[in-house]
Amino acid sequence: MCLPGIYKLALTHKKLGITKELMATKILPFLMPLSIENGLTLNQFNALMALIKEMVSRVEGEHRTKLEQLNSIQQESKYVGAMTVLALYSLKLCFRWESSCVKSR
Repeated sequence: MCLPGIYKLALTHKKLGITKELMATKILPFLMPLSIENGLTLNQFNALMALIKEMVSRVEGEHRTKLEQLNSIQQESKYVGAMTVLALYSLKLCFRWESSCVKSR
């Protein structure tokens, strides 16, 4: 079984890196059925499962980081939006106050 070795090399090589999208949509769905083949030796099975676990871990870690960044951006934009609304409301109150001061003179 040379294919898991090729994937392992591509996974660890800087220039041959495999994206999380490719792992999640193409490679892992291909490797999972191989893991239950009856013709595997115990060593082949262990190597294949280690590769699958490493890929799943990498997909999980990279996607978690992406979601955390997106969540942070969303929270920041909500905060900026709330501060903008508050600032506009404060300006509106200032203009009303100034208008009432001018009318009373």
